[in-house]
Amino acid sequence: FMTVSAGAKTTILVLDDDPGILLLQRKALERAGYRVIAASSPPEAMAAVATQLPDLLVLDYQLGGTETGLDFYRELRRQRGDRPAILVTGFSDEGRAIEALRAGIRDVVPKVGEYLNYLPDAVKRVLEQVNAAQRLIETEAANRAKDHFLAVLSHELRNPLTPVLTAVRLLLNAPNLPAELHD
Repeated sequence: FMTVSAGAKTTILVLDDDPGILLLQRKALERAGYRVIAASSPPEAMAAVATQLPDLLVLDYQLGGTETGLDFYRELRRQRGDRPAILVTGFSDEGRAIEALRAGIRDVVPKVGEYLNYLPDAVKRVLEQVNAAQRLIETEAANRAKDHFLAVLSHELRNPLTPVLTAVRLLLNAPNLPAELHD
């Protein structure tokens, strides 16, 4: 997981084989304040990722060749680890969307109507989900560290105090202990 800080300029890799759509997606995301790396083929996208790992991927499903955006995502994930990704598709095939979500894609955006207006919102939502998941992981780690610290502290305090408590009990039960020491 990764955290994208609010002040940082988020980098998005957009992969689409249609130059016109690629340009429109790039402009829509740049207007929303994102830094965009545009690639028109999987090899070009892989070369860009080798230089700089983006914060998020926006991938077209149908890339014109035999490789799909989902194939690219799986290969990148295998090579470089998990990256949040949005799959953009012109198909309304529910099975394709389910396959993408099962593969780890965070959102599927259909290329219909005003989707370019919706794309920056989808990016923002996915980044917020990633950041929330990262904060949860960090909080759970901090809680585990606190629990461990308290367990060690409790153990370390209990061991030295046991002989002291035993000695006090013996003294309190001593028959010749003066009465004022019992209080």
